[in-house]
Amino acid sequence: MRVIHGLDKSKGNFRETVVTIGAFDALHIGHRKIISEAVRSAEKMGGESIVVTFDPHPSTLLSHNPQPLLLNLSKKLSMLESFGVDVCLIINFSRSFRELSPHDFVRKTLAGYLKAKLIIIGFNYVFGKGRKGNAEFLSETGKKYGFEVRQVEPVKADGETVSSTRIRQLVREGNVERTNAFLGRAYEITGTVAKGKGQGHITGYRTANLNSIQGLLPAPGVYAGFAVLGKQRHRAALNLGWRPTFGSTESKDPAAEVHIVGFDNNIYGEELTFSFIKRIRDEIAFRSVEELKKQIEIDVEKIRSCIETQPAP
Repeated sequence: MRVIHGLDKSKGNFRETVVTIGAFDALHIGHRKIISEAVRSAEKMGGESIVVTFDPHPSTLLSHNPQPLLLNLSKKLSMLESFGVDVCLIINFSRSFRELSPHDFVRKTLAGYLKAKLIIIGFNYVFGKGRKGNAEFLSETGKKYGFEVRQVEPVKADGETVSSTRIRQLVREGNVERTNAFLGRAYEITGTVAKGKGQGHITGYRTANLNSIQGLLPAPGVYAGFAVLGKQRHRAALNLGWRPTFGSTESKDPAAEVHIVGFDNNIYGEELTFSFIKRIRDEIAFRSVEELKKQIEIDVEKIRSCIETQPAP
């Protein structure tokens, strides 16, 4: 897959292109349907499939309270390549780009630079200054610039329309099983392993403490999943919260501690990704360390049993 940052004319020269556009901030099953349609259509036409996306995410400029990303750019590009996309054009979402009218975006980028013959969009796609561009506008403009527009119907899971907004709600609720159904894969966060307070030696269960976390954190609690270190995957538990048993409830941000089952290596400074499979329980304040140790034993057994029935992501 070719990756183009900005409208680099030296990397253009497109023809017979099928284009789809969006932030694709989750690459959930609805996004994948749109992208798959673009890839199939391009193959049928003998042209190129092009995904147009944005960096930084538009919400950084359009929202007063931008949310953590569900998917970072590096992971997004890796997934797009695995879907068979030919080209990914990454547009810098700047203040000047935000002010671009829908017509200018079509004229300069879609028709001018990309030479689009077919544009495939989602059911609720809007674009341009004031979000005035939509499917109807694209269809009318396409008559002038020689491209067709195809709108993909929404995807539903258990009767509910899949969207990035709904996925964020599910993550915040800690409903990672439903989140995974909407994503079509395990939800993940990534962080750097840092030294903690040594409380793992007290409980007998060593943990990797995550700093500089990328991704939206779910509700506090204990989760079963996989710890991914490089190319290796290990059964693991993530405790997310304020360590109430040890009196650590004053921190603004919750601690993220990963216990890797049967693993005792030194991994300080390494990048660790946690893939969520199931929420085990709420965070609990125990009356003693002994009560906590007994509960951890129960948690580990639950993790073993539920992970053994799951393939590694």
